[in-house]
Amino acid sequence: IEIYRDAEHKISNIFTVHSGDVDDIKPIKIFFLNKILSYVILGLILKIKFIGRPKTDFLHAHGASGYGLTAFISGLPYIATIYGSEILGKHGAIYRFVVKKILERAVFITVTSDYTKEVLISIGLDENKVVCFHTGIDFSKLDSIAPDTNNSIYGDKSTYNVVSIRNCAPHYRVECII
Repeated sequence: IEIYRDAEHKISNIFTVHSGDVDDIKPIKIFFLNKILSYVILGLILKIKFIGRPKTDFLHAHGASGYGLTAFISGLPYIATIYGSEILGKHGAIYRFVVKKILERAVFITVTSDYTKEVLISIGLDENKVVCFHTGIDFSKLDSIAPDTNNSIYGDKSTYNVVSIRNCAPHYRVECII
């Protein structure tokens, strides 16, 4: 939201299958039985909502297998952001086929590592629409949490700060990394 506002883009709606509010914009929440069905229903709702309208705007699909599926079903132009697990993880043939189709239809695909970009190109996706940039760090806030420089790496661990640039959900095992 901050990036769009800084670029002076108007945010008209946020559609989500997740709970929770987002800043001062009240999200439109769609949830039916489970997330996959919710992503499909949300795609159908967007398809109906935008029937007959010019396709001059685009959706940002955060994740190919979730909101990417929504965007794909909606028929609207979209940018898909992936973080690697959808491409680098071990998945079945149907999952890989669906994700590849979703990414093929995307106007652009954003990734957060050069390696993920290389893998996308190696599976036949257009190199010109894959954009790599790192996300998740607000560099303006790093100085306020910088560790004590007098502390050696082998010193008192209670003075260290950890900045994670990834989702800290349990399956990412961030505690193990720390």
